[in-house]
Amino acid sequence: MVVNLPINWYYHLGGKKRHHRKIPGGLEMKKYIMILISCFLLFGCSSNNAASNEKQEGSSVQTEETTNKPKTFSQQEEAFITNSDGEKIYSLTIDSVKEYQVGEEYQVGEEYQEYVPSNSAQTVVITYTYKYINKDSDDMNALYISPLDLTLFDETNLAGNFIDLAASDYPFDADSPELQPNRSARSYYLYSLQNKSEEVTIDFSSQLYDQQLSFKIPVESN
Repeated sequence: MVVNLPINWYYHLGGKKRHHRKIPGGLEMKKYIMILISCFLLFGCSSNNAASNEKQEGSSVQTEETTNKPKTFSQQEEAFITNSDGEKIYSLTIDSVKEYQVGEEYQVGEEYQEYVPSNSAQTVVITYTYKYINKDSDDMNALYISPLDLTLFDETNLAGNFIDLAASDYPFDADSPELQPNRSARSYYLYSLQNKSEEVTIDFSSQLYDQQLSFKIPVESN
């Protein structure tokens, strides 16, 4: 007697009994879908991580540029020149920048054209204070900051001119004394601008210490 067994359950081969189970087609399709979803999620996470890394790198570069950018000082803010050890040697403060109308007696005659340019749109007086804090080198026996040490720029970043007149009245009678340590002085000088400005930039450079100070100062009108 022959017994027919269902072929989808098991069969007898070589004396061994093997289990033979069919996998439904729907289950195969679900398996492929799960693999595709896993690949998609993996690719999406990688892309997000890459974008996040790029954003962090860009932020780091921007922070570094901001950190390395020189500081711009404001009116009446004391700025320091330091040595290689970070010790303060001397300081400079811009107290004010005021508009000043040069008298007609100084604007006529050939002897004055060299000092008061004919294209001058505005003349301003810079008042500044400098302080000798600590003697660091024998190369600087005394501190002296003259008006020629300051470079004035108008709102278009065009440099102005220092006006030097041999006159005894304000603002031509100023003086910049030489200072010893623990001393300070205040002085004022007149400059000419080719463009009328409400704010100016003043740069000061220390050749001995290879440093530069920059100030942005509003112009006070009469």
